[in-house]
Amino acid sequence: VLEDADDMDFADCDALFHETLVAMSGNKALMQTWRTFVPVTKELFLLNFSHSQAVKDTLQERHQLIVKLLFEKDEKVLDVLKSHIAEARELSVVE
Repeated sequence: VLEDADDMDFADCDALFHETLVAMSGNKALMQTWRTFVPVTKELFLLNFSHSQAVKDTLQERHQLIVKLLFEKDEKVLDVLKSHIAEARELSVVE
């Protein structure tokens, strides 16, 4: 199934956001791991989330909050990141 160009763009932007966070960590092993798994991550995104505008909106809002908290150097960003990871995990599980 060929995905809509907007879905591909959103998946690419989502992957770039996460890659930027990983790069900010300065952890080369983590960056290599990310680069290994990003194609799978993007495919999962396209399979699971691409047809839900509500999920896309939620992800975009969460990403904006993470960026805001990072710029403010607010320690709440750790809780938001943990929550974001947990939400993504829950959304990714296919039952």
